[in-house]
Amino acid sequence: MKDCITCMRMVKSFLMLLRKKSETLYMHSIYTGNTAGMIAAALEFEPDQMRDVQTAGFLHDIGKLCLPDGLLLKDSNLTSEEFGLIKTHSKVGSDILRGVFKNIPIYILYHHEAYDGSGYPEGLKSSNIPIPAKVLGIADRYTALISQRSYRAAYSRRDALREVEKDIKGFFNGNSKTIEKVLLSLSEPTEQLPPDDLPLKRGASKELPVCLQDASEFIRGRMSPLE
Repeated sequence: MKDCITCMRMVKSFLMLLRKKSETLYMHSIYTGNTAGMIAAALEFEPDQMRDVQTAGFLHDIGKLCLPDGLLLKDSNLTSEEFGLIKTHSKVGSDILRGVFKNIPIYILYHHEAYDGSGYPEGLKSSNIPIPAKVLGIADRYTALISQRSYRAAYSRRDALREVEKDIKGFFNGNSKTIEKVLLSLSEPTEQLPPDDLPLKRGASKELPVCLQDASEFIRGRMSPLE
């Protein structure tokens, strides 16, 4: 129980850092974590793995703490150099959490890989991408599509499902039962609130606990020189 409580405190601390960076980034992280958890439950993951996937969803964008605010808030098309910087966030996020969590850094590292090998950071094809990373990637893309952005309107759930359906089919090799489970889980309403163990409120202390000082120092050391 003590380890679980410590884990929750760590997750809360990282989420506090995300919220300080950007309310949009924070809410997307909460939404992605809850959506990833729903997909994992639909696919009948073991409880520990389901918890890891949900936690990875909460923290999948932690690497963006190292990016300039202006880049994250830009409301026009990114240059190739800017997109290159954005693409570093999965590796940086994985590095930040390595040594803090066991499996979660791997899921975060590969959550932008694509079934056809066109993703990043390593260009892996579907058979080489861990299933939890696939789940995380689907949750990330779907929740991003149905959310309002400064450069576009939110997609309807129906249109977002159409957009991610090809990815789902590619990731799961056309397995109709698995595909149906994932699509059904995405069609369910998803909470945009933190879990009960993470009562994050506006005005709450944003001091980082001592247990995360090493991670905080690492984050500061990786801040982009363009900031």
